[in-house]
Parts: sequence; structure tokens; C-alpha cells
Amino acid sequence: MSIDIVLIDDNQIHLQTTGRILQNYGYSVQTLSDPLTSLQALPDLQPGIIILDIMMPGMDGFHLLKSIKEIPDFQNIPVLILSGKQFAPDKRKALALGADEYLTKPLNSRNLVTEIKKYI
Repeated sequence: MSIDIVLIDDNQIHLQTTGRILQNYGYSVQTLSDPLTSLQALPDLQPGIIILDIMMPGMDGFHLLKSIKEIPDFQNIPVLILSGKQFAPDKRKALALGADEYLTKPLNSRNLVTEIKKYI
């Protein structure tokens, strides 16, 4: 199975809203709400891009990003951070861990799609 976008966020409303918006732009989207099980699901999904939140229970987005980038098959998969954390140190940390972009919420859907088009 190959999915255009995997969206990982613990907030169900954000998952539904963002997932629906991206589907309306023609993307196939898989939403995942648990960062721990997301790592197990990613190999079967073969995403073109991963979008994840930073503030999640159990495993925050920084640890999830680091874990994703340690998987050989996922080292070249673009990862966008979409977070409510708007502080420069968070952005620097995410980029240092391998994120391709760091976007903050709330985000205009057209801006999100513009960023996605850079990678897929």
C-alpha cells in the first residue's frame, strides 16, 4: 500500500480537519493518533511524506522524528512538522533531527499544500 501523506497527531479534530482538507486537494491520507503505533504502521503505508505534531503523549514529535529518521527506508521520506509550538528553539531542534519543514498552527490550508508540493 502506498499513501501520499501520513498525518500523525493526537488531536482527533486536527486529524479529521487536516486529513479532509488534504483529501480535497486530491491526496491519499492516512491519519494516525498514537505516535508509538505509528512507527509500526509506517512501513506498510509507504508514505510519500509524513506530517507530524510535536506535543503528543507517550512519545513527543521530536522522539518520533528521530525514530523515523533512524529507519533506513525512511531516511529520505520528507517529514513536515505542524505544531502549535512557535518558538525558534523548537524549530531548530526539529530541523536538526531531520525535519524538512517546520510549520506552525494554525496554518492556512493553501500554505500547507504549497509546502507539500515541494516534496511530492
